[in-house]
Amino acid sequence: MIGILTYYNPINYGAVFQAYAMQEIIKTILPNENVGIIEYSPKAINEDYKLIKTMSAKAIIMSFFNYRANRKRKIIFNNFVEQNISLISFNEIDLVSTIILGSDQIWNPNISRGFDPVFFGMLGDDKKRKICSYAASIGVESLTENQKNDLKMKLKNIDYISVRENSAAKIIKELFSFEKKIMVDLDPTLLLKKEQWINLSEKYNHNKPYIFVYSLSGYQETYLTAQKVSKYYDAEIIEVTIKNRKPFIRAKHKVLKTISPNVFLGMIKDAEAIVTDSFHGTVFSLIFNKSMYVVPNKSKGSRMIELLQSVNLESRIIRNVDDDLDYKKIDYEYVEKIMEMNKLNSIKHLVEALTIDSKENREVKDV
Repeated sequence: MIGILTYYNPINYGAVFQAYAMQEIIKTILPNENVGIIEYSPKAINEDYKLIKTMSAKAIIMSFFNYRANRKRKIIFNNFVEQNISLISFNEIDLVSTIILGSDQIWNPNISRGFDPVFFGMLGDDKKRKICSYAASIGVESLTENQKNDLKMKLKNIDYISVRENSAAKIIKELFSFEKKIMVDLDPTLLLKKEQWINLSEKYNHNKPYIFVYSLSGYQETYLTAQKVSKYYDAEIIEVTIKNRKPFIRAKHKVLKTISPNVFLGMIKDAEAIVTDSFHGTVFSLIFNKSMYVVPNKSKGSRMIELLQSVNLESRIIRNVDDDLDYKKIDYEYVEKIMEMNKLNSIKHLVEALTIDSKENREVKDV
């Protein structure tokens, strides 16, 4: 049995999509294997998505104001997981012979409040398993010395290391010099065929042209860019969010807070253009061949920038909101050729990870 360790149950579109994609691409590569997501969610993530947050008086008040929307979102995302993701409970962990770590920011110390040992395959039992990562993300540009030492110790027993960003590869290579081979690979959402995402999508019933806005950071630049794009396309703005606005602050455009992951896909697919500061908002804009305008996250925008640079779409990165926007039609025939080459390379690395001998087996053979 192959078990995947990743974020799979936050109220976050990118998280559930990458978990689904990781599961599905491994099933395609190894159709005779049982594949599923190991049912593990770190305490830090659970705290972030609690219906009632108790960290402060302000958090409690905000939780009560947004309780209905939060509860509905939680139900919607739980339904998606139940319908599309196979879960492996910790009671079945003895059956797991191979663990895949990733994708997503499972190695981001700011999310998990340190490096969570479980996301390095340390499950607290004595079973010898093959442990590989695929497109795991550190999510930050630099680490403290203590974090570097902790990361190096936790990476030592991983048989095959694949990360999502060049910045992560650089950090790890500096830790190990030439001791370990580090692969940089595509997010698993980019490994599935476009048709698979279309089949998963549901149509949003709206009969007027719209600009799709998906903002995780709430940057003013994202909304100012959306206004410019809306004017150019003569289309209204519709924002999908998993964040709650402050009470009594109203947006001047339509804001949808409880859209299912399936409808989220359908809305991107049918939009006139996309404005986003989200990595996966950028990914699905590429998958569905959309005109896009991307405001990089100020602390972890390298992943969006690297992705767009890899397909020569730097002109779609909004570095200054006062700059003129590029409204030229994107040559997606050219973009898809590059993406297909990168995809084949990443799938090759995933096959290598799934078929490589574990460290223990290699040592036995060398004796």
